[in-house]
Amino acid sequence: MGTLHSSALPINPSGLGVNADLTPDVTQDSSQPAASAGCNCYLSNHTLVSRIDAAIKDPDRTGLDRIFQALQDASLHVSSYLACARCNGGCPRLINLAVLHQRQVSLLCSMAKNPAAYLGGAASEGLRFALGAYRLPDEDDLDHKRIALLGAARRIDALVTSFDDRVRSHQDAEMVGEPGIEMTEAARLNLRWLLDVARNLKSRLKVILSILENANWTTAGT
Repeated sequence: MGTLHSSALPINPSGLGVNADLTPDVTQDSSQPAASAGCNCYLSNHTLVSRIDAAIKDPDRTGLDRIFQALQDASLHVSSYLACARCNGGCPRLINLAVLHQRQVSLLCSMAKNPAAYLGGAASEGLRFALGAYRLPDEDDLDHKRIALLGAARRIDALVTSFDDRVRSHQDAEMVGEPGIEMTEAARLNLRWLLDVARNLKSRLKVILSILENANWTTAGT
């Protein structure tokens, strides 16, 4: 696949993210701090949520290249956050990731439902895939954007599946009374919320993927 050009802003498509997220009150477990000293994981997570949220709320001011970049950054952040030895490995980290995954999926959902707003908006109208000096014809350019978005959706689907597995491993540890795992009532409530979030995200992604797999997806919105 070629490069997506705006006057000269290439992107490396690798990971994206309707607006009705599952966001009930989450009880803070006082035994597990929400953020850890000595790393920027929590701040990075919050910043990425804000960047993706801006694209959802105002696609006319957020170019497609910046959307792909934000979602690629989010995918890389998830890996580094999970690998961070300074962060608490329990519910607080999973809750932060749940919020980020919700925004990723909400953005994918908005783009799948209304491609014209994201592919033809003021900030994206000059963005085209290219190979050197060669520019794709309009129809092929739209299809390349669909394929890039489909790839991003599949990567997010893999991240959400991994997230669901981690939540369930915490649930299994609680049920068998694994040594060193002592769940407070607050942690149990948070765990139930996380399971609901994972179930909701997987269901929405299934629909999003089916929409993006349709080669005529962009036709209705352009």
